[in-house]
Amino acid sequence: MSGGTTNKDNFYKIGDKRIRQLAQDIKKDNNFIGIHPSYNSYSDSKQFQKEKRKLENILNLVIEYGRQHYLNFTIPGTWQNWEDENMIFDSTLGYADRPGFRCGTCYEFNVFNILTREKLSLKEKPLIAMECSLFEERYLNLSYNDSYKMLISLMDTVKKYNGEFVLLWHNDRLVNERQKELYNNILNYSNTTID
Repeated sequence: MSGGTTNKDNFYKIGDKRIRQLAQDIKKDNNFIGIHPSYNSYSDSKQFQKEKRKLENILNLVIEYGRQHYLNFTIPGTWQNWEDENMIFDSTLGYADRPGFRCGTCYEFNVFNILTREKLSLKEKPLIAMECSLFEERYLNLSYNDSYKMLISLMDTVKKYNGEFVLLWHNDRLVNERQKELYNNILNYSNTTID
């Protein structure tokens, strides 16, 4: 995150030395560095552009991937904003309150602007699961064992169709040992890259 105007936005400064160092470490391991635009940026093209430029300038790289904060999204506005900024893929479209196939698929697809009737270059990588949907009280409130079983079932379905399992796991959900254990068990189960 490189900006924002609400109390739901980032709690760090993208220009801090430790954040810049973390980004360099991530780059060294050939991982993607994407943007996590602020809460209101989904409907504000100027805010999205400002945050993207700031992130690119501070980290000295081209940003082409990301996911909207709080999964905030509007069709076709958010996709068009991302297209206009030459983004390659987004992975915002998933359920917040439960895992599953919101897009009806586990394959990336080109998005479409329903107002201009144009296929866009931007691709959507559907979000299949988010950890907080599983074990937070406001959502499913599952045990870690039941969360694991549900994720394995989804992963098996995706593997059956040779799709891509996109998992969102917030770094602040790797605080206690049970969360770390669940995360590691999921990674160990998967023989594929998890986005």
